[in-house]
Amino acid sequence: MEIVTAQSEKSVYRSEGCAPETPNHWKERGTSVLPDSVKREGSIGLPPNFREAGTAESDWKERGTSVLPDSVKREGSIAVRSKINKPNNNDDNLLTSVADKTLQCSAGPLDLFLRFLIGISLESNQGLLVDLLTDTESTSETIKEVSEFIKNKINCYNLSADRSISLFLCLLELKDQALCQEIQQFVKSDKHSESRLSPVQCSAMAYMIQMSEEVLEEFEPAKYNTSYEGRWRLIPAVMNCRRALLAGCCLSQQHCEVVCSALQSNPHLEELDLSNNDRLHDGVRAVCEGLKSSCCQLSSLRLAGCRLSLPQCESLFSALQSSKSLRELDLSNNLLKDSEVKLLCDGLRFAHELNSLSSSLRSSHSSLRKLDLSNNDLQDSGVTYLCDALKTTECCLQNLRLAGCRLTGLCCESWSSVLQSSNCCLQKLDLSNNDLQDSGVERLCAGLKSRNCHLRTLRLVICNFTAQSCKCLSIALQSSNSLRELDLSNNDLQDSGVQHLFEALKTPGCLLSILRLSGCMVTEESCDHVSSALASNRHLTELDLSFNHMKETGVFPGFQRHPHYAQVKLNLDHDGGCRIQQGLRKYACDLTLDPVTANNHLILSADNTKASYMEEAQPYDDNPERFSGYPQVLCQESLSGRCYWEVEAAGYAVISVAYKGISRKGWNEFSEFGYNGNNRNSWCLFWDDKFTVCHDYKEIIICVPSGTSRRLGVYLDWSAGTLSFYSVCNTLTHLHTFSSTFTEPLYAGFGVYRPNSSVKLWYK
Repeated sequence: MEIVTAQSEKSVYRSEGCAPETPNHWKERGTSVLPDSVKREGSIGLPPNFREAGTAESDWKERGTSVLPDSVKREGSIAVRSKINKPNNNDDNLLTSVADKTLQCSAGPLDLFLRFLIGISLESNQGLLVDLLTDTESTSETIKEVSEFIKNKINCYNLSADRSISLFLCLLELKDQALCQEIQQFVKSDKHSESRLSPVQCSAMAYMIQMSEEVLEEFEPAKYNTSYEGRWRLIPAVMNCRRALLAGCCLSQQHCEVVCSALQSNPHLEELDLSNNDRLHDGVRAVCEGLKSSCCQLSSLRLAGCRLSLPQCESLFSALQSSKSLRELDLSNNLLKDSEVKLLCDGLRFAHELNSLSSSLRSSHSSLRKLDLSNNDLQDSGVTYLCDALKTTECCLQNLRLAGCRLTGLCCESWSSVLQSSNCCLQKLDLSNNDLQDSGVERLCAGLKSRNCHLRTLRLVICNFTAQSCKCLSIALQSSNSLRELDLSNNDLQDSGVQHLFEALKTPGCLLSILRLSGCMVTEESCDHVSSALASNRHLTELDLSFNHMKETGVFPGFQRHPHYAQVKLNLDHDGGCRIQQGLRKYACDLTLDPVTANNHLILSADNTKASYMEEAQPYDDNPERFSGYPQVLCQESLSGRCYWEVEAAGYAVISVAYKGISRKGWNEFSEFGYNGNNRNSWCLFWDDKFTVCHDYKEIIICVPSGTSRRLGVYLDWSAGTLSFYSVCNTLTHLHTFSSTFTEPLYAGFGVYRPNSSVKLWYK
């Protein structure tokens, strides 16, 4: 009779050419599907010798043989006979002794022997041993004592993943389901952050999730209150979930091997988020190998903020050629330039060709549908490659984000050509935070007017264009058969510009349903135009005029009586004349450094607007609000809504926002801007000889041209969850945007870490 082990089973998988398809399949085969490299690493994955709990009993009954190696069988037989045949034998002494001996040895045959011994200690199994051994009686009290002994070992020992799972399986052999049920209830609850989990508990939880017959809808290690070691031990749970959110888990190549195995074996896995893991490197290649598997059904992959460069893009290029299911790819906040984009574009161009040739050109399984390249240094040259790919019949991309990619108006000629191409399937385009100016928008309008244009959503937020472009936009709106949503927020369009847009809304050819003009310097002068447009256009369902200067009472008296009034969502505010200032300065706020929080190596100016570093500690009073370790200081004013401020820095400085609860004591991860352990309560930009942004330990180096101004602008849109940094000269140059969900008011903060360094607040 053939004895099937984990190693021989793995060979079977390789010979058959595919991995098992479901968790039940793994149970039937009784083995692990992890690669060798993962099995060798004890800190992650499952033990190389694990089998599903309860298989020992079923194997003895069904196969009539032992699954243990010969050496273990010989050792076990001698041990069992010598102990059980002694007078006044206590089974619990034998079992606890073997358990202690197992914990003292490296993982291996003793783990299997312990489970074997525990299995035969059950009354239900001792009938099988009557002809072999004598005096085999075991009581329920003995079993209970052994269960408690094992639980104490699990709770008291800092065990490896292999060993903790081995002891967990011993409990299941003893029919002790208490810990199993406790874990299942915890996974389904919403109290993941209340109880601190040990790495051992995380190993058991990951195992339970894998073995569950029910596929977990969403798995996010970061939401559990545990250490990074604990999070890493949770990673194997991706084997049995639909959405794996592994952002910010400090993953390495070994963890990516586990993810690769999941992609090759879990057909339920549809969404994978690996964002903000800056140590992946070769791990990206492992993930891409998983994408090539015929079993992989992944539709969404996020790799934002992972420091990707040319080698990783080569792997992605190969994966794009092979993947039949991937539709959404997020590569924002990386170090991509035009060479990397060219590789990706080649992947987009050939992806369909290498997929099922019987599919139609617009098959839902043909190729990538959504791509996010925001906050990469693509520039106009990189966009050229992308536009060439978009005009091919093989590329079916529908949603593209290029916010903050250092684009200028010159690239809009290429975009116009793309929109006029009959092959282009693009439906959503985001070019926000790029310096397109009026010349770029006017070029773009030529494409919007084309009958071949399928674009439904266009976002041009903070693109530095003015009323001059609005006449072209008005004509495009009247001609476009597809455009439904247009966002022009935070551009200085003024009344003269937006009135052209409202004239377009009154024409039958305009099918626009959402128009956003927030922060566009609109005043009460445009009220009549707005009212007339709203009454004439039955397609419009949302109009955003927030952060403008329009009177509060009687804004649209004529339209308020119109039947269509109740169907339109209007966003308005009336914060006075400050809203008609140009640029982001309309959101300017006066900030004051808080002396109570200043570290004793900082000296503040008399008006509390400048902080300078001093090597000699100052005799400040000791209070709980003061930063005692890092030379940092917070401002007094709380920030919410939209806020903008400017800072001039010298030397090595840190520009930050933080929650008030940030730790103030010591030199630790909880008090330094941009780090803060698991609290994730600050966001910052480091400014030395280069720009680096940081949040929750994740650093991203910002590529900036030489001679960049030493003056920075910071723009916070609290409700939108964005924090943007700009270089300030004659115009604003976008550096980086954080996207988050803010849960409480923020405070501006600054760090001055070296001699001859300082920061100074500029007033509006």
